[in-house]
Amino acid sequence: MRNSLWALMIGTPLACGAHSGVQVLNDDAHFPEGPVWYQGKLYYVEYDRNTVMTWDGGKNTVFSAEKGCGQSAVAPTVRGEFVTTCYDNGSIGRMSADGTVLPAYTHDKDGNKFLGPNDLAPDTHGGIYFTASGHLGPVIDGKVFYIAADGTITRVATDLHNANGLAVSSDGRILSNTHSAVAKGSKPGIQPGRENHLRHGPRSDRPVTLPRQGIFHTE
Repeated sequence: MRNSLWALMIGTPLACGAHSGVQVLNDDAHFPEGPVWYQGKLYYVEYDRNTVMTWDGGKNTVFSAEKGCGQSAVAPTVRGEFVTTCYDNGSIGRMSADGTVLPAYTHDKDGNKFLGPNDLAPDTHGGIYFTASGHLGPVIDGKVFYIAADGTITRVATDLHNANGLAVSSDGRILSNTHSAVAKGSKPGIQPGRENHLRHGPRSDRPVTLPRQGIFHTE
């Protein structure tokens, strides 16, 4: 899923602007993921090198590096910082506007830790959703968390199988999540391919009204 997204993201602006089709922007990228265009630059990560990179239209530059993080996505925040999912060390890395590494988020407001933080999806209210993939294999313990504009982190969905990519719909009502593995013989609380209200906890019957009212859709 992410490799396809990467190709689309670097190809679309060039095809529209220069009418030259897809062009390689970095022929030495090590496991590039999570591209986002922000203030005239392309930000992306190189998971294999533990770096956040930028491309300014001419050259690629290391924006930030943190050994052991395992960056898999990057996004700007409304506070003028950047966050990155650290898949390897189970945290949400934070960077200042100049790339300086800041103290990371390591758990939500209730003390829940993040196992395999993976993808990020900003909404239109200054917050950012992110997935925590959970354990590999048949275990169903992936989760989705929400970072509010003030930095408060809340768990909003559980019982996902290898939770991976995220996207918020243009109207802000639907959060889509893809699974990187198919659960067999399991009954996750949020069924793949169906629309479900966001819920607190694995089996709650109360739809979440924080941080957003909406529908959670898995694929």
